[in-house]
Amino acid sequence: MQDIVNSCFVLMKETNSRMMLLVYLFLTVISNSTISGGSTAQHFLQEPENVRATLGEQIRLPCVVKNKTGECQWTKDGFGLGTDPDLVGFSRYSLDISSNDSCDLILDPVQVEDEGLYQCQVGAVPGAAAITSKSVTVIVNHEPGLPHILQTKHGDVMEVSEGQEIVLECESQGGKPAADIFWKHKDGTKVASEVVDVVTRMDDERLFKTYSILRFVPEKDEEILCTAFSEQFRAPRVSSGVKIRMKHKPRIELEFSRDNLGEGDSFEVMCKAEAYPVNLRYDWFINDIAIVDETSEVLKIENIQRENDQMEIKCRAENEVGSSEAIKVLNLSLQPKMIKHPQTTFGRPDETVTLSCQAEGNPPPRYVWVKSKSNELVGVGQDLRLTVSESTEGEYACKAISGEHQPITSETAKIVMKRKPRLEVQPTKTGVRGMDVLITCKVNNAHPGTKLVWSKKGQIIPENSFNHKIIESHDNINMEISSDLIILKTDAEDFTSYGCFASNELGADYKEIELVEESDYTLTIILIVNIIGGLMIFLIVVIVWRRKSKSNVDFMEQEKMKNSVYLNNQEIFKNVDRSVFDKLLNKNELVVRNDNFNINMEFQEEEDDPEYEGRISSNVKNLKGKLYNIPLSPNDSMASSRTVLSFIADGEEA
Repeated sequence: MQDIVNSCFVLMKETNSRMMLLVYLFLTVISNSTISGGSTAQHFLQEPENVRATLGEQIRLPCVVKNKTGECQWTKDGFGLGTDPDLVGFSRYSLDISSNDSCDLILDPVQVEDEGLYQCQVGAVPGAAAITSKSVTVIVNHEPGLPHILQTKHGDVMEVSEGQEIVLECESQGGKPAADIFWKHKDGTKVASEVVDVVTRMDDERLFKTYSILRFVPEKDEEILCTAFSEQFRAPRVSSGVKIRMKHKPRIELEFSRDNLGEGDSFEVMCKAEAYPVNLRYDWFINDIAIVDETSEVLKIENIQRENDQMEIKCRAENEVGSSEAIKVLNLSLQPKMIKHPQTTFGRPDETVTLSCQAEGNPPPRYVWVKSKSNELVGVGQDLRLTVSESTEGEYACKAISGEHQPITSETAKIVMKRKPRLEVQPTKTGVRGMDVLITCKVNNAHPGTKLVWSKKGQIIPENSFNHKIIESHDNINMEISSDLIILKTDAEDFTSYGCFASNELGADYKEIELVEESDYTLTIILIVNIIGGLMIFLIVVIVWRRKSKSNVDFMEQEKMKNSVYLNNQEIFKNVDRSVFDKLLNKNELVVRNDNFNINMEFQEEEDDPEYEGRISSNVKNLKGKLYNIPLSPNDSMASSRTVLSFIADGEEA
């Protein structure tokens, strides 16, 4: 008020208006009257404000009154709560009048039903009028209820077929403000699909219910959750999940129990199938041929062979939804094997020729070429290309290398430089009239394409003429041709000149052979020489035979005589009666006769020999008494150092 008066005073001085002066005096009177009266009237120092609280919290509605003389109370939605500080009938409400000016309302804990319009009032007393504060609103926020998926009512697993759309519903009740619902995968990522949310008030009209609908087509087995939160309650509440199980035919993968399989190995093939439902039937195939009675998920294969390389192994798995197949190719680690050897090749000088080889193995072989004699590396690759010359002429071999296997080498092949043929003949040939005569012509440098013809007196002899026969033999290794011309039942006209002619693309060669008829004198000499030679051979055979058939008995008698002389001349039997020894030596019964005896044989008599008894006389078998065995060391003409002579002690009879 003082400010208003001061303002008017300033305005009056500026306008110097009498009217304004009167207004100033009037306002001064009113101001003094108000000030003198306000110093004793009760009035509010602090009034309540709107409150938004969380369920369960304690809230305080402030109300501070200056010069309070009347009783204070609070109203809710126009209904008085009473003046008793304990507010009987409202157990969670109380008045704080701990000081003369205080009239605060305390709600502890605040509930949803505490929402409404609140007003602080101070009653009238003599000399003081009643006063009321402004009305304020109390709003109580409520955390969203725990969401749940309606489809889990009868179980948390939902079976669906591939490509089938499903509908899930999630509900959260009792939130204030209304909850927001989100659909998530188990890993926390948001489900990207069509969602419809519906928010409605609950029966008490204070709280809200949020209802969310999700439509999507699952692509795999997974778990879906829904979450609920609001602006005031940011921490989401999470529902139990619903497990989506896809009903699908098997998804198959084949796996070998071993790596780096080789020839002769055994292993297992596992058919790993993922399917729902899991009741599966298995069938196995080798190169599309069914294996009977193999219905388990594991196939055992034993002693695999080289020919099984690149074999297709197929597994088929089936459930109520359908069947699937998987194929795996058997890739063996195989020692290389040469299947194509290089072939000898002919070429003209400076012509380019090619040698080729081929091997099978796994890993696929690599090739190198070497010159056979020097083992010099001359090329790499399956084909070897060389220019024909004297320096490149020779033998070559191909080596196949496959992984860690031992390298293999092909058969050798030659590169042969083509040359003109060269003939070798016997210039003169003799024959007997009326007999068949053979003339030979040898061709060197006879590479393929070389031709040979015979002629007689300059005229070509046909291959199959009446009285001529031609026989050819080819030596492809040494590049030679041997051609024999046989003249059948020769007559006087056949004893003449014959020609051998050979040609190829590089030239020709020609040689003549003169066929000469043999005379009677020559035949006689040849016959005599043959007879003498035959007689000499016969005599040699007879002499050799007689020496070998000489009686072994005579031989042994001669040897005994030699031994007797040796024994008589050597004083080696001291204190022994020689007469007895000599007597034994002269007994024919002790002579072992063996027509097959050989001086180089080893002679030994064994007592366990079944023929031993038959080889000695009955006189020796009947010997009684003590025998003395004297080892006999005969001279070098005897074969055995183990020959034993036994004789009778003195005084015993034979």
